[in-house]
Amino acid sequence: MAEIDDANTHSSQLNVCAVQPTLRRDDESPLDALYRILESLKRIQQTTKERIDLFVLPELSPIGYSEDTFDRFLPNTSINKDLQRQIDQAFADLARNLSVYISYGCIGCIQTTTTTSSPVPKNTREESFTIRQKVVNPLGIEIAVYDKTYLCDYGYVRIYFVTNIIMRILL
Repeated sequence: MAEIDDANTHSSQLNVCAVQPTLRRDDESPLDALYRILESLKRIQQTTKERIDLFVLPELSPIGYSEDTFDRFLPNTSINKDLQRQIDQAFADLARNLSVYISYGCIGCIQTTTTTSSPVPKNTREESFTIRQKVVNPLGIEIAVYDKTYLCDYGYVRIYFVTNIIMRILL
């Protein structure tokens, strides 16, 4: 856990806890991995001497990071979109219950529209996916979203994900 002092006032302190959970196993559902991570965050908050203000989880946690994972859990079906909503809701609920900020990773979805002009003008809506980090506040409200700008050179990552240069702060 790192403590960050405000260099100007020295009156406030932010206690940050970076958590590196065990990766989701292939035989473990994303929801089971999520519940395991949530329990870990609760346990850390309950057993740590200092109060934690912000938990930071890695990218794509709890979904996972593999070609098989991306084939199975991209939010390109109604079931997988519902899975992402459940994950978002669970982190929002925990942030409210513990009164903390939580930064976690997920798969983002960007809607794009392509217009073709020949032979007949046509608009086509498409979905693209990003590696996304979200932050929820102690009220369980999403306050920031960041889509990864630079993707690693693992060939399969670029097959599934695009980059997005937009960061939204929703304060």
